[in-house]
Amino acid sequence: RPDLIKYEEGYWRYDEEKAYVEIVASPAGLPHPMRVKRPVVACPSNEEHLWEMRRVLHDYLLGHLYTLDCHISKDGGRLVYPLQPEAQARLDGLVKSVRAQEDGGNPVDVVRSFATEIQRWPRSDSRQPSNRMMLVYSDMEPDDIMCIAQLWTWKAELHGMASPPTVIMAVDFAKKEGGEILEKKQIMTALIGLPHFHILTPESDTTGKQVNKNSKTVHPRNAWLQSNRQAEIDKICEELVKFTGKTIDFYIIAPGLGNLAGIVDRLKDKGSWPLPSKPTWRVSLYSGQYNMGGMTAGDLEALTDIMQQPAMAGHSSAPLVDLSKFPFFGGKDCHAWTASLTTFASPNLTSHISARAPLLGAAFASFNDEFNAGLVNPHLKDFFAKTPLTDEEASRYEGYKAAFVIDKGDTVRTFCKCVVEDADIFKKLPGFKKSTFKAFAYGGCDSPLCDQLIFAYERP
Repeated sequence: RPDLIKYEEGYWRYDEEKAYVEIVASPAGLPHPMRVKRPVVACPSNEEHLWEMRRVLHDYLLGHLYTLDCHISKDGGRLVYPLQPEAQARLDGLVKSVRAQEDGGNPVDVVRSFATEIQRWPRSDSRQPSNRMMLVYSDMEPDDIMCIAQLWTWKAELHGMASPPTVIMAVDFAKKEGGEILEKKQIMTALIGLPHFHILTPESDTTGKQVNKNSKTVHPRNAWLQSNRQAEIDKICEELVKFTGKTIDFYIIAPGLGNLAGIVDRLKDKGSWPLPSKPTWRVSLYSGQYNMGGMTAGDLEALTDIMQQPAMAGHSSAPLVDLSKFPFFGGKDCHAWTASLTTFASPNLTSHISARAPLLGAAFASFNDEFNAGLVNPHLKDFFAKTPLTDEEASRYEGYKAAFVIDKGDTVRTFCKCVVEDADIFKKLPGFKKSTFKAFAYGGCDSPLCDQLIFAYERP
């Protein structure tokens, strides 16, 4: 809708040093010349338009959840969902069960022992050929999970897509998947109804012994996933080669970590590039700084190769859709609602999720508490490097900081509350950290809005 979205169009220029992408008019001198269009909100301050976008995000996420069977015991049948304390206890047991699986086991099998699958899609062993593939490369955080659920329901509605999405989960044990983060991501992914998903470690992980920056431990699954990386790439390639449809909708919502290059290079090695069915690739990428900072030179080459496929296959070339929250919502003119999902979500979104899918609601909350503790860890980052504290403020802050223990939730909440309620210190906290600190301080969750913008753009 032109009243909601307008476009910046041109060519992609990537500043590797700053992990920053801009749109320029000419491809001259660019190492990876790709035509792109960047959707942005036409009127950042129009609250009526933002309410409409908010409504659509809410409706399609809940619409997806209502296609699921109850996340309850099979022998209990479809009953009223358990209360939150019971859901949390069952989630804790599920995390332990997924962690205890043998290497190579499908966590979906564990989840299905007391949850279920999407009803209206066929089982994975009886899928009918589909004319369209939804391919997602993601690190499977809550905004990714919600985006996939929303897009899945939208594509079934719009295109009659018969098969579940093909999802590739990118993990980075050194930076993110410490503690029980991996297991919670696997559970959230299974709870939206995916029958299977691939997991890839970074190309740079050559030992399978990555020490996580927060937990200071090596995850027990790291070694096997690293050793299995090439076999998993082969499975992904096999799935792509077998696709006989006309269109691949490819969503890149995570750092490449050398994995995009690994997939395309393997297809070339097998003589399967371009793909035998010569489908049209329609590519959307979330180009936030974290994602772009994790792109290798090989990933950018692979992305260039993918964007050249429509022309090679004889189809018209669709430009790369480049989305990033800051420009999408008007840059410095953005509305205060758009700071994060915490400020943008419908007032009753979390209550609806917890009522319909209590295990998923519990998983979102549990993931938030563990993952976001790393984002507010004062022992790893100086939050006031650009806005120094006075000696008196620094003395108070050191007292707050001394009590912080990353794996003890009560100390994390106490630390954040002390910072939030100390007005002189809180005003110097970077703006993008304030919602996370406030959420911890007052018992809430804080989640980015980032990847859901892909759906918001496709279904304005």
